[in-house]
Amino acid sequence: MTTPRPVDNAGGRHPEDFPELATDVFKPMDGGIELTTNEIKGRNTWNLWCAGDEQFWERMSRESYGLIDLLKTIDSRNHTNRFTSMGLINEPGFQPASKPDQYGLWIDEPIEGQGEQAGIDPKVYGHPTGIMGFRLFENPDFTGDAVKNWDANRYYNDPDYAVSPKLVRPYRVGVGPAVRAISHSILQAAGRSGKPEVGQPRIDNWQSIYPRRRHVRLAGQTRRLLLGNAENAAARNFRHFADCN
Repeated sequence: MTTPRPVDNAGGRHPEDFPELATDVFKPMDGGIELTTNEIKGRNTWNLWCAGDEQFWERMSRESYGLIDLLKTIDSRNHTNRFTSMGLINEPGFQPASKPDQYGLWIDEPIEGQGEQAGIDPKVYGHPTGIMGFRLFENPDFTGDAVKNWDANRYYNDPDYAVSPKLVRPYRVGVGPAVRAISHSILQAAGRSGKPEVGQPRIDNWQSIYPRRRHVRLAGQTRRLLLGNAENAAARNFRHFADCN
């Protein structure tokens, strides 16, 4: 008997539920260059937009037998060696968690007075994880028995519990283009201090791997990007993530 393929309905969301963000929340990036409104929207899309693929990655966490579990990837206890071990770039303004959150999970927390700029809609872009390109979304399936069955200690320490296809996690983690399209601006960092500041993430040290023109092309596409194509986008990100590991 053939198992019916899951329907990607974007969780009932529609393109109009994903307005583009025109606030220049990454102003110091790319050397602080002046961007047009469309370019700002494009860069925000590049850095924040997961295109709904958090649904795909949540499914992967349940069906990959432990191969992929992004909620463990963002474990804050790995904050200091993410770049060395996985090539992931910490988001400036965040630090290792001082304690687990309300669900017992270790997720980076904002440094007092820092963190992300206000105005980023979590329903569209999720919450920060402390890693560029990884965004955190509330899991709408985490209710009732799922809440009763959740045990963070077992999740981190009991492989059989963590890989169960029936385990519902409190969050879904989305992956956006920034995970493969942001780098430290080595020349700028070295020019200021004499050596690259890889261990000290600063947004003014970042540069986009792709040229400015890419920001222009991305502008206006946020509402068209996926919904129906989330799984394809996530699959491409998965191949890149696997290559990095």
